[in-house]
Amino acid sequence: MSIIILLSSICRLLIDFLISPEIKTHSQPTPFLVVLGNVQDGGSPHIGCAKSCCAVLWEEPDPQRKVTCLGLVDPVNEQSFIFEATPDFPKQLKALRMFAPFQKDGIPNGIFLTHAHIGHYSGLMYLGKEALNSHQTAVFMPKMQFF
Repeated sequence: MSIIILLSSICRLLIDFLISPEIKTHSQPTPFLVVLGNVQDGGSPHIGCAKSCCAVLWEEPDPQRKVTCLGLVDPVNEQSFIFEATPDFPKQLKALRMFAPFQKDGIPNGIFLTHAHIGHYSGLMYLGKEALNSHQTAVFMPKMQFF
């Protein structure tokens, strides 16, 4: 039953995103996913790209285009998680917080990394001493925990 609820939440969020891509706030009593980005690892426009798909974006960047990332919000247990630490990590954390206002420090309970490509882990740099200086954030990918 919980898989059906999760899938229906994903579908509803994807439909909302496709119809109106701006970030919206949601309040619901069950865990749900938030699409925080849907662009490939290198970002948009892609560095070095002179194709028509990127040419316009070099002149007029689209602030809605962010590297692929999902947020998981559990309002019942007041927890949030993020899947991928992208180059857009600060903006994606801010967007996730809109869905998880209980996360007072703005830092999710954990970060899941699916694999070690630059678009999936480079956002970890924002947790370092020069930025957030977070020592307690759980990273769920053993090889990247101490990065």
